[in-house]
Amino acid sequence: MEILTQEIYDISYYGTPLYQDQKIYILNGDLFADRKELIRYIYESSIEYILGGNNKKAYY
Repeated sequence: MEILTQEIYDISYYGTPLYQDQKIYILNGDLFADRKELIRYIYESSIEYILGGNNKKAYY
């Protein structure tokens, strides 16, 4: 039984090991292991707005 090893090249924004020849996503210089991590980052870093009434914006 042969054990295959790969050298870890980098770590994603959420700490996932990234290997040689792996497809990754990059946004604003941050690395993401897959689309799920990228969408999670976008969701967590977005600002929620409530629109309406006298042109005022309330945000969290």
